[in-house]
This record gives sequence, structure tokens and C-alpha cells, in this order.
Amino acid sequence: MKRSLVPIFATLALSCAALCWAALAVAAETFPSNVIRIFVPFSVGTPSDIISRLIATELSESEGWRIVVEDRPGAVGTIAGGEVLRQAADGHSLYLMNAPVTAAPALLANMPYDLIRDFAPVVRISTSYNALVVHPSVPAKSIAEFTALLKSRPNELAFSSAGYGSPAHLIAELFMLQTGARARHVPYQQLPQATADLLNGTNQFMFIAITPVIPGLVVENWFGFTVKSGTADAIVLRLNEAVNRALAKPKIREAIDRMGAEPIGGTAAEFGQIIKSEVAHWTKVVKDSGIEMKE
Repeated sequence: MKRSLVPIFATLALSCAALCWAALAVAAETFPSNVIRIFVPFSVGTPSDIISRLIATELSESEGWRIVVEDRPGAVGTIAGGEVLRQAADGHSLYLMNAPVTAAPALLANMPYDLIRDFAPVVRISTSYNALVVHPSVPAKSIAEFTALLKSRPNELAFSSAGYGSPAHLIAELFMLQTGARARHVPYQQLPQATADLLNGTNQFMFIAITPVIPGLVVENWFGFTVKSGTADAIVLRLNEAVNRALAKPKIREAIDRMGAEPIGGTAAEFGQIIKSEVAHWTKVVKDSGIEMKE
């Protein structure tokens, strides 16, 4: 009698597994059942916001999904991530993650969550590069001359950024680590303010996400969607496939190209590896440069 229980339990286990898979399949087929919200870690008009709205518009048209983009700037992008983690793990809340966000664990003394553990990658949308832009008043005509100038006048020249932990800040710190040059950091609340004071000569240089790339300091700034960990794999796959279809369309590729970026796409697993490697990379940069968050 005892021996007969084994196949019964095995059959029940298989039946339960089959029911679970069936439930996940149904969830994926009926997804989305509500409005999809994309939480962006930076303000309106920034590249993060623009690219999110571009993809949201395309998915609304091609997939018939209802999508809204909500900007939640602040705390090195972690406020937006926190909003996603307060929602259900059902794929209806997306976090637009980008390269600067992966520096948050090293920059914040009390990081509110774990980027790798608490989020599941969906797809990398695009990648772009950053160029060094110098005000015409600076007496340097090449990277070598500019580096030599900074070394001869440590902390006299200033660079703009859209705040602590922003791409312009992190890349400038990496530049100084690589060259041994020193300059003053002038953070602003918003990117337009930072670029305005570069243009009027208040500050002397800045790293801006445009092409072509400056040789020897190739730093990618990427964008991609993540969801709350625990979201069904079938739903993650459906989101991934929809975004990949959008990125394959000529009008979307052309729009991203006009932003000075390159459409990427690919699998969720590939994007997950990028996130892990970037967290490790920027943690080292923050540690080696001694960056500290300031009020």
C-alpha cells in the first residue's frame, strides 16, 4: 500500500506543475489586463524620458496597449525604481533603467533596494556614447592639450553636470581617474541648466551624450526596461518580444539614431548581464574617485 502512494504523489506533483504552467500561459495571453506604467528616473525632456515615450507610443499603436510614462526624478534614479517595487509583480509597471542608475548602490549610503535581486531584466533598448565638449575660451585644441591644461591648473577649470551621479558627473570622474587631471564639479538640478552654463562660459567643459565618440574614453550610456522580480517569465518574454518588434521598425530606428543612439534589443538574459557588469564597473569608479553625495 505504501509503495502505491509514490506514483500517486508523483502524479499529483506533475498535475500541479502543469496547472501552474497553464496559469502562467493564460496570464501571458491576457497580458496586459490594465494600463502599463513606465517609471522614468529622470525629468521630462531628458533622453530617458524621450526614449520611453518613443517606445510607449509605438507599443500603443502596434500592440494596442495602454501605456503612460511617469517621470520620478531624484536620488540617482532610485525613486522611480521604488515606485515599481511598490506595485504588483505582474509586468504592468516598468522601470526605465540606464547606466547612471547602476552607480546608485555605491553612491547612496542607504540604498533602498538591490538592483540585481529586486528587478528582472526585460530588454535593452539602446546605447549611446558621450563626447567631451569644451568651451571655445579654453586654450586647448586636442584631448592631449586639454588634459595637460587641467594637470597644470588643478581644480581651476570646472565641469557641468545634471547633478551628483548623473552621466556627465560619473564620466568626468572616470576621465580624471584615467588621466590624472583634476577639475571642479558644478552640479545642477537639471540638464538644460548645466548645458546653459557651459555655453555661456561659466563652466569650461562637460561630457554630453552625442556622437562622434572621443577615442580613448568610450563610455556607453544605455537604456532598458526592467520589471519587479517575481514577474512571470512568460510576461517578461511577451514584453521583450513586443519591444524587439518595435526596435526593428525603420521609423523607430531612425528616431533613436537622430538622438545619437543605437537601437539594441536582444534577450532579457543579455540585458541582465549588462546590468551586473555595470554595477560592478561603476562601484569601482565611485570608490577609486572618492565621489561623495552632497546635499
